[in-house]
Amino acid sequence: MPIECSHDKRNRLHRISRREFLKQTSTAAAGLLIGTSSAQGANATLALINGKLIDGTGADVVPNGAVVIQNGRILATGPQAQVKVPAGAKIIDVQGRTILPGFINAHVHTAYSAWKLKSWAKGGVTTVRDLCAYGPYTRARFVTRDTLNANLKCARLFAVGSFINVKGGYPIAYWRGHAVTITSPEGARRAVNRLIDDGADVIKTAVDSGYAFGQSGWSLPSPEEAKALVDTAHERGEY
Repeated sequence: MPIECSHDKRNRLHRISRREFLKQTSTAAAGLLIGTSSAQGANATLALINGKLIDGTGADVVPNGAVVIQNGRILATGPQAQVKVPAGAKIIDVQGRTILPGFINAHVHTAYSAWKLKSWAKGGVTTVRDLCAYGPYTRARFVTRDTLNANLKCARLFAVGSFINVKGGYPIAYWRGHAVTITSPEGARRAVNRLIDDGADVIKTAVDSGYAFGQSGWSLPSPEEAKALVDTAHERGEY
């Protein structure tokens, strides 16, 4: 089970506008994949042809590329002349637009919204990770996530559900936010198991004294509590 920790706000990535990105890459076909898959069904065969193909490995762009999707998985990619399209496949000519892997937005909040997830998908973001909804924790968040993930027009949603932290820790200290609070290593293990049993995809805690926010004196989990969080999450997952 992955562990997500808070980070220093000073570590920033270079950003460009969506308009500039689309200008550089033409129109991403990832959103097209979302829209057509729902119409065709999971077991249909779909071929995207006549596109600038970027496979995400660092290889050169294929100027006249094709992608074949079958049974919900990519069956073949490459130059269109070398890709065999199965008989009966639905063929979509993307007319020179860019075909590339879906983007992943790995850090968002309040993503439990069909409108938001559909908007991300249309922009080429096919997977979104929500790292803490606001308000008191409730298992219903994971029920909502599962309902949204059944809609193929929505970006796929992974969810934390809630922070796990000690009283007076982040985000409680700064945002007056909510967290599943712990007071001991045993409580940390119970909290991790509770969230995973409820359906959490990721376990999130924060070891932050307030320095990153220009403050100080925030409560921190003890080394024993932090170890219990990490060890329990690892015991329940693959990480």
